[in-house]
Amino acid sequence: MANYYLETGMNDEALKVAIDAFEQFPKQEAVRTLLARTNLINGKYQDCYAVLAETSILPYEFQSDVHQMWVQSLVAQALADMRKGRYQEAVERLEASREYPERLGTGKPADPDYRIQDYREVWCYEKLNMSAKAEEARARIKAWTSRHPGEAKPIFRTSVSKSAVAPHSRRSQALKRFRHRVDGPKTASDGLGRVSV
Repeated sequence: MANYYLETGMNDEALKVAIDAFEQFPKQEAVRTLLARTNLINGKYQDCYAVLAETSILPYEFQSDVHQMWVQSLVAQALADMRKGRYQEAVERLEASREYPERLGTGKPADPDYRIQDYREVWCYEKLNMSAKAEEARARIKAWTSRHPGEAKPIFRTSVSKSAVAPHSRRSQALKRFRHRVDGPKTASDGLGRVSV
């Protein structure tokens, strides 16, 4: 029933069903995963993280999206910390989001894409006046991008789609300033907005 509610956009109802199911079957991993997912979708990132922190998923259960929920819950909490000026706490969450806890059933890939974390860490380190650390994060972004030239830019998950942001809105201008700060001035572009290194 919760999945039906999620598919139809009734996210609050899905969360209620997931909570009821969890109260009845607290040890069922499928129920715990559903509760984590509905918390994440409803913007309850700390609750999502709390459920995942106490969940073990066997790899054969095909829960490959569980790690992505882990990352999203921590990155979203880091963003909330950043908005409140708690940059050191944000960095700690971003670092934790790089982990691949074995209990979540997903192994670490050979060359994981941590650009989402690195972009945000650049911002935090600059706010903390740690320019060497900010430069290290920039270097990691450029190094990964140069090793994977065909890969798209990382997706910034927000509640507002790109098409909903007017080109001259404050949000759009802030995004441009942020990208300029992270990537530096653009010298050559490949047509996708990526800079040749």
